[in-house]
Amino acid sequence: MAYTGVNYSLNHLVRLLSIPDLTPSKESQIPMLKLELGFLRTFLWWTAKHCRENGNLEALLLQIEVVARNAVSHIQPVVARNAVRHIQPILLKRVEDSAKELDQRSAEVLHHVQLLKPEIEKAYIKVAKSSTHAPDALMVVEFMNSLIDNLKDLLRYRDPSTFSELRPFITKLRFLRNLLSFVATRCIDQEKLKDLTNHTEGIAIEAACIPFMCAFDPKDGNSTTSIKDKLTELTWKIKPSTPDIRRIYMGVLGALSLLTTETDISDPDLASFIDSLQDCLVDLQDNQQIWMDSLKVNFEVLHHELTFLSSFAKDPPNQFIESDKSESDDPKADPIQVLLGKIRDWSSTSDAHPFKDYTESLTFKGQFTHIQDLAVKVGCTIFFFFDFNELEEHKLVEAETTLVDLIKKIKLLKSEIKVPIPLTLPEVNIIRIDYLGFIRNFRELLDQQAGPVNYLKRRALGIADELEHLSSLLKNCGENFHEHEKLRNLATQIMTAAYRAEYVIESLLLRDGTVFNHSLSLIDAVGEMKRIRREVMVFDQKMSYVTEPKVVNLTMPSRGMINVAKQEELVGFTDERDRLIDQLTRRSSPLSVIAIVGMSGVGKTTLAKRVYNDPGVSNHFDICAFVTVSRVYDSRELLLEILHAITGHNDKVDGRDLSEMLHERLHGKGFLIVMDDVWDAEAYNVLSASLPRDENTGSRILLTTRSDDVAKDVTAGFELHDIHHLRPLEEAESWILLEKMIFQQESCPPKLKELGMQLSKKTKGLPFAIILVAGILANAEKTAEHWTEVQESLDQTKIGSNDQDLSSIIGMSYQGLLDCLRHCFLYFGAFPQDDEILTSKLIRLWIAEGLIQQTEGKSLEDVAVDYLMFLIGRGLIMAEQKSSKDRVKSCRVRDLIHEFCLAKAKQENVYRLMDEVSTVDGFDHRGADSNIPFSVTCDHRRLLISSNWWANTSLEVSGPLVRSLVITGRRSDFPRSHVSSLYHNFKLLRVLDLGRVNVGNDFPVGLENMNLLKYLEVRGEMTSVPSSIGSLQRLETFVTIGLRGEVALPDAIWNLRNLRHLRIDGGASFGAPDYKQEISGKLLSNLRTMSTPILKYREDSEEMLRRLPRLEKLKCICLFQDKMLPRLNLPPQLVSLKLFSYSPALFPDFYWRELKFPSSLRRLTLSGNRLPCDQISIIGSQLRNLEVLKLQNNAIEGSRWVIKAGDFPRLNLLKLDTLDLEVWSVRGTSRRFDSRFMFKLVESLRLGSRGPFPSLERLELQKCKKLKELPAELGDCIQLKEIKVKWCNPFLQQSASRIMKKQSSQQDT
Repeated sequence: MAYTGVNYSLNHLVRLLSIPDLTPSKESQIPMLKLELGFLRTFLWWTAKHCRENGNLEALLLQIEVVARNAVSHIQPVVARNAVRHIQPILLKRVEDSAKELDQRSAEVLHHVQLLKPEIEKAYIKVAKSSTHAPDALMVVEFMNSLIDNLKDLLRYRDPSTFSELRPFITKLRFLRNLLSFVATRCIDQEKLKDLTNHTEGIAIEAACIPFMCAFDPKDGNSTTSIKDKLTELTWKIKPSTPDIRRIYMGVLGALSLLTTETDISDPDLASFIDSLQDCLVDLQDNQQIWMDSLKVNFEVLHHELTFLSSFAKDPPNQFIESDKSESDDPKADPIQVLLGKIRDWSSTSDAHPFKDYTESLTFKGQFTHIQDLAVKVGCTIFFFFDFNELEEHKLVEAETTLVDLIKKIKLLKSEIKVPIPLTLPEVNIIRIDYLGFIRNFRELLDQQAGPVNYLKRRALGIADELEHLSSLLKNCGENFHEHEKLRNLATQIMTAAYRAEYVIESLLLRDGTVFNHSLSLIDAVGEMKRIRREVMVFDQKMSYVTEPKVVNLTMPSRGMINVAKQEELVGFTDERDRLIDQLTRRSSPLSVIAIVGMSGVGKTTLAKRVYNDPGVSNHFDICAFVTVSRVYDSRELLLEILHAITGHNDKVDGRDLSEMLHERLHGKGFLIVMDDVWDAEAYNVLSASLPRDENTGSRILLTTRSDDVAKDVTAGFELHDIHHLRPLEEAESWILLEKMIFQQESCPPKLKELGMQLSKKTKGLPFAIILVAGILANAEKTAEHWTEVQESLDQTKIGSNDQDLSSIIGMSYQGLLDCLRHCFLYFGAFPQDDEILTSKLIRLWIAEGLIQQTEGKSLEDVAVDYLMFLIGRGLIMAEQKSSKDRVKSCRVRDLIHEFCLAKAKQENVYRLMDEVSTVDGFDHRGADSNIPFSVTCDHRRLLISSNWWANTSLEVSGPLVRSLVITGRRSDFPRSHVSSLYHNFKLLRVLDLGRVNVGNDFPVGLENMNLLKYLEVRGEMTSVPSSIGSLQRLETFVTIGLRGEVALPDAIWNLRNLRHLRIDGGASFGAPDYKQEISGKLLSNLRTMSTPILKYREDSEEMLRRLPRLEKLKCICLFQDKMLPRLNLPPQLVSLKLFSYSPALFPDFYWRELKFPSSLRRLTLSGNRLPCDQISIIGSQLRNLEVLKLQNNAIEGSRWVIKAGDFPRLNLLKLDTLDLEVWSVRGTSRRFDSRFMFKLVESLRLGSRGPFPSLERLELQKCKKLKELPAELGDCIQLKEIKVKWCNPFLQQSASRIMKKQSSQQDT
């Protein structure tokens, strides 16, 4: 009963801890309970097998049974409550709650176990001494397996540094286990087998007592000492360092039976024994000071060759050549026999040749016979060397001769088998930054559960260990690493070997070759890394004399600093801003052009955006559009971007003339179009043909340019025009801006003020330079020493009109970044210049690329946001669009930053770019060079290809080592030949982004074979995704942009267990759930965001949502079917919901009773739902955490919306778009004072307002034609900063202006 109860409890704890994403805290007792129950189970199993009569243990077993029942009583209810997950999916939170409950109850069980530990320790010894029967070898092996698992768990759940001897001791135990397992079924001398079995069991029993010694309390000094002493004692008993131990080992090896038949299957026992011999060799190498140099080299060579023997035994090649030769070993000529004859203390018998008969009878009938024979001889030789304290010089020479002979025999065997040439690493450019990031990702690769990788894991861990040594060295060197070319070269060498190991493992994951072939490749990689490591160790000693490493503090910027960075023009540009606003809104008639001219970094774009976003400007015009042109642009794309900015969505052009379409949109309207960063007048001419000229609508064109000639050319054709030459800031203005950005609302300390003013003076009044300098100073220690260092660096840079001067300051900021941040920063060069980059996509790409380091207590997405906010605070990245609470929705980089990223990325081999202005392999592909090759191979890990370039080239591009392929540039069609060749040419991809090309009517064939993919984005006219997508088990982000609308997803989508983000633009349809299948296997328990499933009645949308227990963001379309809408049982942890419906005017009342929003919801968008207005009020009273509410496209039905004071207490942003509202009012506060009303009132007062929306900061109204007045109570919203009114009734704009004036006057008072 005791064993059954412990086993039951342990099995269910293992299941509980294996639930995806259920990670216990450090304080959790559940892992400790699992650990202790594992010890108990091993003890109970051993006593049951070892003692048929347990009379001596009866009292103890009864006590253990009580503990087992106690454990079962606590665990069984958890199992029973969660057993339903085998029938239907349950929310993961339920499991988490059960785990917390069990955690609280575990302390009692653990307490009772601790009390029993001293008795169990005594029982182990007592039972062993009282046993009368000989132990069974295989039973002891099984006992050892359980014991080793227990001790490995001990390392996992206890502090390994407390008992540093435990890990090497486990290696010694593994050697003993492997030796016994190897000889158990091969030994023909039972007495010698008995000697080894008794020796092994005795050590195992003592080792099994270790977890029970003094409760294994790390705080107990005596306990720690006694355990360390015990580990040292047992280690000595395992090592073949004494004649008695060697006699046992040698005796059993000498009594092995011959292999009379050849086998073509693996021999895992033989392979494990050889692995343990390698561990023994490592043990010998740790005593390098006593060995001759030649012997050290031979030890290393033998270790290398043993890897071949082990690999062959584990996974022999499918076909190999049998040798027809029969090799007979003459004992007189065989050095191993000479050696055996001279070592008299190996045996107490007169026979000094225990292997004589064995070796003489060998006939080498097959490969396994060869390997077993060689393994035995190697073992004998290695055991001999462990007597190094007694060895004489001539014995060492003889032993080394034997060693060399064995190495030759192994090489001869390799030649007979005709070992294939190991995989060679294709030419590759090593990324020169973030080595630690690669090491982290390599460890993750080794955690793959694929069977082939498990076979090679021990080999690959050798690579990982070498990388960890490099990691430690790099951390010690800090920033000095980048300043030492010798160290960089060594790092490049070792990373080349690591790249090769990664290549081998990933090829194996793709089932490209056998484990045997790949193992040979790892042998070479490990050997190369060991050679390099010796050089690194020498250099490491020299590095100790180098100055202490620089320390870079990763201090995240505050929200206030980011706001200041967005409003830099408020210092020095107030007059310019007011003048521009006046010129734009002045009641003049015809179309006019205004140009802002200035050098790079002077603030042209910032000023233009500030003016464009001013409510007085945006509300003055019917149409507003802001487009960035930049140096390289496409005329058609430019017009499409303007159309998109005007309409808010991508129009289907279908071959129509874009100029005519734009003219139609602008005709009769007052419009403002801002063209930022215009490099030549031709860019304006592209737009000019579409502009209505003869209308007195007061329309304006505002452009920014670095060239005064461009400004003059553009404005020359207009009667009304103006050119603003933007000046640099004055010295006083520069200091004001620098101080504000560093200290925000505070003042600079007096001790730093003089230094700060000198620093601001060196920026020459360029706001961009001030931003960069402020980013360096604000995110580091604010000391005079650091500021002086920055000043000295600026002295090396002469800031003037040259872009290169600003690039030097960008370089200063870059040098101050951590390696992981450098990698993330340079990644911005992968996006097209002046592109608005969605934060969500950027973060998912960073994660898929392995650029984000896991931080305890935070998700990878949260850490990535921290990285981005740091770069924004540093002034290197611009926050483009923000949502509520200043969350950055999109970002952008300046031209100079983008150019710096491209140049630096090229220097550091971060990625390779192929586009219209680049050359490939020395050939200029813009012309008709007859010498252009038919194909080109990329030797970088990341490849960026311009869509326009690839669509117009006949080159076949490939990259055997490319891990990321991103198509950049404008959206275009994609040649089918390129699509079909993707898998053949890029097998190892982890990131594939085809979001800017149209791949055609069918989902690309071959992508299902890229099972290393983590990020996949496809755009095309496909209407379905094939079921083969289910083979991409590592996929984390899957995006399909369907250009023809709805895309059907296969049932196989539910097999993507690692999927975190699923986005199907155009709508995704699912089949009805198959209840016949095991539902627990159909959960997407890692999915966080989903867009855009089409939910219909009778397809059981509720069941589909239940399969997404961790969903946090959902965008979906609900369709009526048979006058009914789908039932939505939304996940309780949902924070963002966008619900689109295409509902008839009359809706069923029962539907809204079924629509239940979770209280966790913070962002809600409703579109086309036709909800009754009172339902919105109910939402406001129930969803107390709601921060964003968007009602659009007839989301509500009715002409009057009445809200109550106290509703929406945390709402930060409210947007009303395309609604038929006529009256919007607030119900007065003179209501009956029931408890619910009092609660809302108190909460409103706490938040600072008695009116509605006490936290509202932004109100946006668009296309609400019938609404003429806003609630006057909005003027009491003390947090309100902005009201945007666009395409609404003119009276509504006047109402908004009155409210903002009232709100402003209240703030002033």
